[in-house]
Amino acid sequence: MSEILSPALPTGYMLRDTYTITAQLGHGGFGITYLAVEDVTERRVVIKENYPGEFSMRNSANHTAGPAGESRKENYEWALGAFLNEAKVLTRLRHPNIVPVLTAFRALGTAYYVMDYIGDKPLLKAAPSPHDITEQYLLSILRPLLSALHYLHTQPEPLLHRDLKPDNILIDSKGSPIIIDFGAARSTMSTHTHSKVGTPGYAPLEQWSNGAKRGPWTDLYSLAATCYRLLTGQEPPDCHERVYADPDSELLATRPELRGRFSPALLSSIDKAFAMRPSDRWQSAQDWLNALSGTQTEAATVQPEKTAPLSPPTTAANDADIVAQAQQLIDRKQYDGVPALLRPAAENGYAQAQNLLGDCYYDGHGVPQDYAQAVQWYRKAAEQGDADAQCSLGACYYSGHGVPQDYAEAVQWYRKAAEQGDADAQICLGVCYLKGHGVPQDYTQTVQWYRKAAEQGHAAAQNNLGDCYDNGYGVPQDNAQAVQWFRKAAEQGHANAQYYLGDCYYNGEGVPEDNAQAVQWFRKAAEQGNDNAQFMLGMCYYYGHGVPKDHVQAVHWYHKAAEQGNDDAQEALDEIFG
Repeated sequence: MSEILSPALPTGYMLRDTYTITAQLGHGGFGITYLAVEDVTERRVVIKENYPGEFSMRNSANHTAGPAGESRKENYEWALGAFLNEAKVLTRLRHPNIVPVLTAFRALGTAYYVMDYIGDKPLLKAAPSPHDITEQYLLSILRPLLSALHYLHTQPEPLLHRDLKPDNILIDSKGSPIIIDFGAARSTMSTHTHSKVGTPGYAPLEQWSNGAKRGPWTDLYSLAATCYRLLTGQEPPDCHERVYADPDSELLATRPELRGRFSPALLSSIDKAFAMRPSDRWQSAQDWLNALSGTQTEAATVQPEKTAPLSPPTTAANDADIVAQAQQLIDRKQYDGVPALLRPAAENGYAQAQNLLGDCYYDGHGVPQDYAQAVQWYRKAAEQGDADAQCSLGACYYSGHGVPQDYAEAVQWYRKAAEQGDADAQICLGVCYLKGHGVPQDYTQTVQWYRKAAEQGHAAAQNNLGDCYDNGYGVPQDNAQAVQWFRKAAEQGHANAQYYLGDCYYNGEGVPEDNAQAVQWFRKAAEQGNDNAQFMLGMCYYYGHGVPKDHVQAVHWYHKAAEQGNDDAQEALDEIFG
């Protein structure tokens, strides 16, 4: 096996015919993390690849990974087995403050698991400065994290995270903390099977010792160290240095700048978790949560689905009215109580309520995200002929969310919905024919189903149909027809279609060449984050195509594209800056 210069999969590589790699996010000792786009849904996900650098090599021709020589084979296989076991454990976790692991699979001689993309706001980037942090804000971070740790520590196979720190806590769009990166996690509390891992300052002494007993108190120390960093603005002292330091000098409760701003009970609870001796710390996350019951309670631990339904509509109490009320709440992003509102109608067999309850579980709206529960409710509605549910159930089978991935089963459910006129299902069925997923590859069928959805005004289908005309997939190549469909989608705000339409104007394909028009469409797509459009807009500014030359603007857009892994943009920057 010949090793290539970079061990990571290249940008643009499509993994398992489903996930297109758009950027490398990180490369640690045991794996590589990527940002990717999921086919069909076009949503961003994070993919972790098992790639223990010390034992691994990648084939430059086909990108397969394997042991770096016969002497490393045993270690490589051990690492692969550990990774698969980790993935098996993580796919079962369902908590609103733990990043969801969507699916796991073997490919390219190694293994992968796929997670929701939370964003790029780590805790320290999102949090106020230490001087501006309030007790209420700190509790809004601390309580959900304790809830998540309690959940991990009380699994049938108790799980320790072992590397909790600010970099491994992201803040989502709702301001909630999400624990990520379980690469160091272990599904045992034993004393002899742990490797020495952790981050200095955040890992307690027992984590570096061979025979020491680990337990919930180990993760709680790391959480206390994270609080120390938030409140002081300083990295917590390493545990080895603390052995010789004055223990009172590190107590938050004694710091004048914190007294008065935070209750003594809260500061003392953090100090207790930060104690050097495990026996002096809280012994469980629930113990710490109980100790916080006397502090401000408004940022309480995330609770499971509420059992008391909202008040029924006053004008009618039938199932249709309940679904309409629930949909209005969802449209306003007021998710609390929606699942409980829907459940009676769903359990009575009302298909629309079942489908909408499935959406709640799939998206984590008002309940912890749970794909298996989503599938159960989608199936109930789908079997009654609900087209939305049939399409959603097909998507679960296509992506392997809540069920084993099965393209043939996905096609069956897509077809049922598509034949009822569901545009989403029609485009999904078209993609299956395009890629030969669950059906023989057939571009004519692809075009047929794209057209049905496109004629209903479905922007993604219009874009895809334009692509078929642009490339001659299932139809004679026709740039004018491609432009017509790209324009329909672009005018609805579809970013890819805006980029393609700009490219048609830039190259004079299907329309007269018009750089000014190209720039307009490139800009619309670039502002939505399309990296190809960002590169092209940068090039237009660099050469003065359709806009006055402006190297500052050119570099600005090149940078945006390069940050997403666009190789052309990176090459352009390399040429500019040498």
